[in-house]
Amino acid sequence: MTTEAPTAPPSAPAADPAPAPAAPAAPPAAAAPSGSFLGDSPAPPAPSSAPPAPDPRNFFDPRFQDGGKFKEGWAEGLKAKGLERLANKAVLAKDEGTFLRSLDEALGMVGKKAIPGYPGPDADEATVMDFRRAAGVPDEPAGYDLKPADIPPGVLFDENAAGEFAQVMHRHHIPAAAAKELAAIHIRQAAAQNNHATETFESTINTLAEKSAEIFGKEWGEEAAARQQANKDFVKMRGFDTKDPLIRAALSHPEIVRVIDEARRALREAPLPGVPNEVFTGSGSPRQQAFAIMQSDKNWKKDPAKVSKIQQLHALEAVAAKNGKK
Repeated sequence: MTTEAPTAPPSAPAADPAPAPAAPAAPPAAAAPSGSFLGDSPAPPAPSSAPPAPDPRNFFDPRFQDGGKFKEGWAEGLKAKGLERLANKAVLAKDEGTFLRSLDEALGMVGKKAIPGYPGPDADEATVMDFRRAAGVPDEPAGYDLKPADIPPGVLFDENAAGEFAQVMHRHHIPAAAAKELAAIHIRQAAAQNNHATETFESTINTLAEKSAEIFGKEWGEEAAARQQANKDFVKMRGFDTKDPLIRAALSHPEIVRVIDEARRALREAPLPGVPNEVFTGSGSPRQQAFAIMQSDKNWKKDPAKVSKIQQLHALEAVAAKNGKK
């Protein structure tokens, strides 16, 4: 009988070696200012729901802004992407609204033709013409339209001076629109100066008139108003415009009024012996009547009747002077 060798009892499975202690987990790395700068788009709403109203804030990713205000150093990510100029502009913006508006303005300039640099004294004709056409400068000085549509009363628009002004504007490449505005400013200044001078002169006339009224009121008494009007008519009969400020000033100056009054009284009308009454068909002295005829008809020399009348009136004036009529 064969004797079986005893078998050893099965050994227990070997235990797994104890695991090494795990290293502590590293903290999550801070988000670098790169990648997408705009916030992730939310999931599209269900078809039955209305789309949410857009929020003007939080347009950029929360890594770069908080409530619309940019975080410190947020623009460094732009530089990392090689957007140096955009980064330099972004640094100046403290919030999303400011930055987006600056981008919108920059986009508005895209496509506009840049004006060439101001031509120097040695610039060739082509360079000068390119600049003028881009800047709105006329090709010739005559291209400036400097005369305003409405010129204030009392202001003279001097065409010669305007031509000289246009020459200077053209020589310095001033745009036509700017030149017209400068001319309008000059016209307004001239009008203001003219108004000031007129007001000052009117004040002087009024002062003289008050002084004359006081002086001649004492000297002439009740005849003062009538004599002043007679002196005014006397001056008007001789072709002076009594509405002209200078003539008004003369008729208000006491010394000039006295001279006019004496001249008028020396030449006043009076009957002359042997002179037909029909000769005196107008008012004033014979000289005044003759002058009035010549003033009213520039062709009086072609009218024999008027020539005869004027000769007769001058003869009467000579008789009056000979007789020493007062």
